[in-house]
Amino acid sequence: DTWFTIAVSITTMNEELSRFLEPFSSTPQERLDALKKVKENAPNVQVGVNLMPIIPYICDSKENMEEIVRKSKKVGIDFILFGGLTLRDSQKDFFIKKLKNSKYKNFIPPLLDLYSGNKNIWSDYYKKLNKKILDLQKKYDLAIRVKRWIPDKEDYRKWNYKISEMLLNKEYTDSLKTGRHNRNMMWAGLNLNNLRESIMDVYKRGELSKLQNFKQEVIDLVKPYLDKTEDLKQRIGLDKFL
Repeated sequence: DTWFTIAVSITTMNEELSRFLEPFSSTPQERLDALKKVKENAPNVQVGVNLMPIIPYICDSKENMEEIVRKSKKVGIDFILFGGLTLRDSQKDFFIKKLKNSKYKNFIPPLLDLYSGNKNIWSDYYKKLNKKILDLQKKYDLAIRVKRWIPDKEDYRKWNYKISEMLLNKEYTDSLKTGRHNRNMMWAGLNLNNLRESIMDVYKRGELSKLQNFKQEVIDLVKPYLDKTEDLKQRIGLDKFL
């Protein structure tokens, strides 16, 4: 089996703003046209848009974000990823200097406030941004995570990866809604990737609680998925020869 994904980054559909932010790059529409061509010629290839970085006060309006999502959906993308802006060390100095010499310099004060280290300002901003993201996801019915590669039926990792993906996707979506991360659920999903046997076998032995970070909350979440799978009916070990 093979797995292939292509994504492009788009922060705005406004060509003037795009040229300012990425002066030597293709236009946003050219990027979407490229994805459309890929999807038309290779429909099994996963294609998507990285709406990142979402630049506060410049690219975070509902109108700008929705235009990107709407036009991306139209060309047939499979997912859209959202991500905020990081301004670390010299990166911050470079970006602020770039804004000072442009028509966008009025955005400098609110940006400096947001990146001043004040947790309340930061939290309030991202609560509002996350709501926009969730509203757009619901309206346009687009995945906000990339579908991962899953091994075939004979590979013991198949259900490990499926359940890991489910846990990590839920933790991410819940964090957008609440503003808080569920570290236990996150690590349960991450550690499951490294399990050296199938979670199906662990479940048949009644030993889910022995897995790393599989506390009752996680067990209650994954058990219904494991109960429904046909793989659960298959015998394991010597049993399959008896």
